[in-house]
Amino acid sequence: MKGLRGYRYVLLLFLVITLSSLGALVLPSIWQKEEKLLTTVIRPPREVSALAVKDGKIWAGGSEGLYWIDMNTCQAKKMSFPGYKISDIRSLLLDHEGILWIGSFNGLYTWDGNQLVKKEGLPDQRVNCIFKDDANNIWVGTWQGAAVYQNGVWKVYGEKEGLISDMVNTIFQDSRGWMWFGSYAVRKGGVSCWDGQNWHIFDFPQFLSNSNVCDILEDHQGRVWVATGFVNKGGASCFVVRDGKPVFSHFLTVEDGLAGEKVRSIFIDSKKRLWFCSEFDGVAIWDGREFRIISRKNGLSGNEVKDMFEDREGNFWLATENGITRIEKGGI
Repeated sequence: MKGLRGYRYVLLLFLVITLSSLGALVLPSIWQKEEKLLTTVIRPPREVSALAVKDGKIWAGGSEGLYWIDMNTCQAKKMSFPGYKISDIRSLLLDHEGILWIGSFNGLYTWDGNQLVKKEGLPDQRVNCIFKDDANNIWVGTWQGAAVYQNGVWKVYGEKEGLISDMVNTIFQDSRGWMWFGSYAVRKGGVSCWDGQNWHIFDFPQFLSNSNVCDILEDHQGRVWVATGFVNKGGASCFVVRDGKPVFSHFLTVEDGLAGEKVRSIFIDSKKRLWFCSEFDGVAIWDGREFRIISRKNGLSGNEVKDMFEDREGNFWLATENGITRIEKGGI
């Protein structure tokens, strides 16, 4: 019995040493979870879904309406529009003329600094996203299709035109000029890609970790990443181009290093690192070698990062469900 106990002890020690050596590449990420970042939290606003920035001013939109924030002082002021009740803002975009487009669940608006105008003609007043393509055309994703604004007229795309679903949650144009549309719909959602001649459809479970698509982004290698998820199910899918067509490459899950199952948004910074922002568990930052996870433990105001940007000085601004977090330059 003593010999058997000794054998078990040696075996256990061998397993610990072996597993530690195998996990050497991920240990830095584990230890970094507890490191405090140099951050500044801006609150109000509290729930922030969208950010837009220009000339030292940040526009922040969410369930509480629209705020503007001075980037130097981090002071926030709520915007008031007499006669209008704008809440549940989901997307903000500054166009090439400096006009702010505001997408909310009660319509689409433009603000030129003096006048607020509600844009009519959309297939649905519930706006999920706004996107500007390379030709400066404005695209809007709604619950009843995508619409592009050209020469003062909306052209609508839905299932009849080739989309996998009318519920368009995100829109993206890659470096080839191809348009990608992500639908957020249980069992019917997925990705529709228009290459200028043909539609390419990618659905769950063959190509996506979940049928609810949250965000789409292209990295510096030309790979297109699709963020998916609902509650505690999801992940990210990678697509590449082969023989002139977009094709599925691989999945990315928590087992691979993501912070949480549902990927809420994706961002690429000036160092070409990919930020996979989860719904409940913070952010997983991929530098090409390993993941580093940051969350409220590190100083984030909230674990659900819905939007973010990097300013000219290298500071990161993250919109969360619990305010805006600025991570000082060099903190990541």
